[in-house]
Amino acid sequence: MATTMVRVRMDTGLKEQVDAALASMGLNMSTAVNAMARQILHQGKLPFELYVGNSDLLEAMREAEDIRKHPENHPSYASAHEMMEDILS
Repeated sequence: MATTMVRVRMDTGLKEQVDAALASMGLNMSTAVNAMARQILHQGKLPFELYVGNSDLLEAMREAEDIRKHPENHPSYASAHEMMEDILS
């Protein structure tokens, strides 16, 4: 069987995480991509669902990502009581 090379651009961190997840299953990226391609042919569609979240969900996801990247710009609390005092003040 003749093969061809497929190149894909991917975030470095994402690739490292996917490589680790696949390795834990005894797979590599090439095997996973080939399996996905075969499923696309078999099912006639992507083997997973793609969707766009509602605007509230997307905003919450953007906010969570900002908090993750820049925790210094967001308050943190030692207790729930301290947080509630700040919220209610």
